[in-house]
Amino acid sequence: MLATRRWPEEACRPAALNANGYAGIRFLLRLSLEGAQFMKELLVRDTWPVRAQAELELTGIAPRLPVKIAFDPPLLHRLLAELCDESGLVSRSALVQFFSKEPARSG
Repeated sequence: MLATRRWPEEACRPAALNANGYAGIRFLLRLSLEGAQFMKELLVRDTWPVRAQAELELTGIAPRLPVKIAFDPPLLHRLLAELCDESGLVSRSALVQFFSKEPARSG
């Protein structure tokens, strides 16, 4: 029975995501026969007991300081949208100026 089976080991390892630069992100996972049967059972039953966690690192950004940044994504989106020109683009100089400001402090 699916509820008592464990996820296959290969499905629990971290996997690199490949982004195509647009809206798609994918990853490839090679499964054992047991893992493939488990995934097939999930698809057939339309049951996905999933817990996800993401650790992200941006290419081109060198980690220099041991800091953590927290932000409100909808608020940042609204603030960045205000920088857009009529074609929906933001200039590099506008981004540099925006992120050069003193950040708001919390609690």
